[in-house]
Amino acid sequence: MVVSIVVALIWWPFLKLLALAAILAVLFWPIYQKMVKAFKSEPLSAIVVILIILFIVMVPLYLIGQLLFNEILGVYSQLKAGSVHISGSELVSSLPLEWQGPAQNFLADLGSKFSAFAANAFQSVTAILSNIAGFVLSFFLVFFTVYYLLRDGEKIKAYIASVFPLSERHENVLVEKLSTSISGVVKGSFLVALIQGAVATAGFFIFG
Repeated sequence: MVVSIVVALIWWPFLKLLALAAILAVLFWPIYQKMVKAFKSEPLSAIVVILIILFIVMVPLYLIGQLLFNEILGVYSQLKAGSVHISGSELVSSLPLEWQGPAQNFLADLGSKFSAFAANAFQSVTAILSNIAGFVLSFFLVFFTVYYLLRDGEKIKAYIASVFPLSERHENVLVEKLSTSISGVVKGSFLVALIQGAVATAGFFIFG
């Protein structure tokens, strides 16, 4: 009992990552089963599915990152060439009346804010590097877990079934309902995001 509590406390910070890995494993389980039939190898099939997930995740991130980089580079080039002039007074006057006071105070304190940022630059860089390291570790942990959930999914399911105080019929119903719920929520969220993106894209085209 004590060992179980200690293990639970150790894994508690990673609970969200493990939940994400379980969701990904449930979503891509049908694809994994097709890969097993095609490759006749469970480890190879799990690796192929992970590569598919990486492709689905990394390609949009790369495209968005490239767009952001190009936009930032374009603004920097225009500022350096002097083709864009930013006037604080014009910027404040273009805002609604109730926002002009806070905006003036913000611009007045901008110099001190930059000085404070420069003074804390080392701490900022350290925090950024720490966040990057944490992201890489989280990324590795998620896909490490996905690999074993896919490869040993049937074994894990059989073990949980042997521990659970439910009949096999009720366990199968519970697992099926859980899988359907996860799939429905994720696919619904993706569909909503897709519709929002299409509407936003149409708006950008209409208004230039």
